[in-house]
Amino acid sequence: MILAFTAERLLGRRPEPSDAEHYCRLFLDPEVTRWLDPPPSPPSDAQAARDSLERDLDHWERHGFGPAILVDGRDGAFLGRGGLNWTTVAGEFAVELPWALLPARWGEGLATEAARAALAWARDLELSEVMSLALIDNHASQRVMQKAGLRREGEIEHDGLPHVRYRLRFPRPSTSTVPFWQDRPYAPRPALNGDVRCEVCVIGGGIGGVATAHHLAERGIHSVLLEAATVAGGASGRNGGFLIAGAAPMYHETSRLWGALRARRVHQATLDGQAALVRLAEEVGAAGALRITGLLRLAMDEEEASDVLAHHAALARDGFPGEIVEASELPDAVRRPGRRALLTPHDGAMHPVELVRSIARDLERRGVRILEFTPAVAPLAVQRDHVVVATPRGRVVADRVVVALDSQLAGLVLAASAIRPRRLNACATAPALRGLLPMPVYARHGTEYVQQLPDGRVVLGGFSDLDGDASWTAEAVASEPVQGRLDRYLREELGVRAPVTHRWAGIVGYAEDPLPRCGPVPGTDERVFGLGGYNGTGNVQAFVAARIVSELLTTGESADADLYAPVDA
Repeated sequence: MILAFTAERLLGRRPEPSDAEHYCRLFLDPEVTRWLDPPPSPPSDAQAARDSLERDLDHWERHGFGPAILVDGRDGAFLGRGGLNWTTVAGEFAVELPWALLPARWGEGLATEAARAALAWARDLELSEVMSLALIDNHASQRVMQKAGLRREGEIEHDGLPHVRYRLRFPRPSTSTVPFWQDRPYAPRPALNGDVRCEVCVIGGGIGGVATAHHLAERGIHSVLLEAATVAGGASGRNGGFLIAGAAPMYHETSRLWGALRARRVHQATLDGQAALVRLAEEVGAAGALRITGLLRLAMDEEEASDVLAHHAALARDGFPGEIVEASELPDAVRRPGRRALLTPHDGAMHPVELVRSIARDLERRGVRILEFTPAVAPLAVQRDHVVVATPRGRVVADRVVVALDSQLAGLVLAASAIRPRRLNACATAPALRGLLPMPVYARHGTEYVQQLPDGRVVLGGFSDLDGDASWTAEAVASEPVQGRLDRYLREELGVRAPVTHRWAGIVGYAEDPLPRCGPVPGTDERVFGLGGYNGTGNVQAFVAARIVSELLTTGESADADLYAPVDA
């Protein structure tokens, strides 16, 4: 038995297939159907009752909550049906507070008790509001709504009959400026205090840094990793949580910008890197941090719809996966006449902080030392046979150094001045209706990106073009105009009414070409390597760049050494 809620005299539990007899007993009782299915609705029968049970079972599967079986808390006797239920009322999709009790138990206050318990459950689920309906002459149900705390909104027509609608809006949760991905308990590691000697020092605790340390560990090198704040505290913990192959421009654009050969090589390398990340997640116990659901590149207008076809044609020409999805086959939340999307089945979503921190914990088990709140102080002191990395409370003397800082790469590696920091805005909501977005969506040439988590929360980022010149900053402070536009997108484009619980900005590295930088730093005799500048698509590309650097560092060569731009380009 799966309990949904408890009250003083009753329990609410998840329905089971064996409850068909209870549903027939309840929904075939004429005193009950008098209020639930009055004329002109057809008389209820056993099949209709069983169909109601099937819908309730499906509701639980889709949303993780739903209508509940009410039983007596003393003896477990069946009382009726209550709980919560997504439904459509007067064109509005909302969570309804339903209840129906066996007539023999009317007049005992059980309906009010069940309603209050279901409302407490709704608060625990972080729902934004609950509504309820009753026929105009069903005064008993209206009294239950009033006692439970719902407020009368007025009369509406529902199923061809006049009803009274009541609603309860819960206080909106305070909005956190902590990124949703980072909003969880975390015990930071101590900072460096003193001097340490090592073979390789990795600077940066995001995906690029931990991936570099991982690739080096695979080659027998146990590095020391320095992070200025906390692991996954920078761009790796402030992005949209997408796991996508390819570069920032769409594939047909990379062919035009970089030439067909380099475009194919980058795409294949990121496909391989994506698959390697999935395997690594399983190895470090973070398989649940990744969801390979496919990704929709959604065209918002006719011009973009034509571009989607060109994108698909380029992928097909070079043997890469992708298929066109026409408007009629799109998810309801984004389906509009004339729209079109490209589905890339290998892509998906990720919890970036969970993944990066899981890799970091695995690295420590393998002998890698990770020091947080230990920023490297410029400049790096490159000597004949070592490099000295100064920090506020100590030094690291290393044979080699890898700087994996994305947007901040140029702060330690002056040759990487082509990479500029840029602010991207994002937000997350409380749980909304599940199933709105079965897979992540890229829209407006990737400017907007949105995914729905398994618990119903929606994570949305985008409208960097609205931020304009103000987006070129190293300050991770959310833009009010952009956040306001994200709110409108949630409501108007996706129909999401759940409140926003988190608002944040992340700083990523952009290059005009737009190629990541990767390789040895000029003038350091290959004692310093750098990687960064992923133009907002670093979750996979950083993993690839980290592999290349680790190969160059350990063997002096890599088949992909020229895949990305050199650090000084």
